[in-house]
Amino acid sequence: MSKENYLEVCEAMGNEPSEDEIPLELDDLLPEVAQAYNMYSLLSCRIDSMAGIYLGKDFSGLETLFDMHDISKSDRLDLFKIMLILDSIDVEHANAKK
Repeated sequence: MSKENYLEVCEAMGNEPSEDEIPLELDDLLPEVAQAYNMYSLLSCRIDSMAGIYLGKDFSGLETLFDMHDISKSDRLDLFKIMLILDSIDVEHANAKK
């Protein structure tokens, strides 16, 4: 559900929106986090096809993405750290469904 849909539902039901329940959108994140998320989504996925386990993103092409998006050398480590956090959450969530 988007933030806009949530607010419309609250208005239609006469409820006051709760800050804790309003869905986050990309624009709500810090610019660095939004940039890391966008770049993370461009990476291909690694899957163990024999076991059916999601292994996370393939970071082998990350330097090329950094170069293509003109990410400065000083910002790359911070973005990579954020992407690692996203990856661990992604892997945990995907494999919890199994």
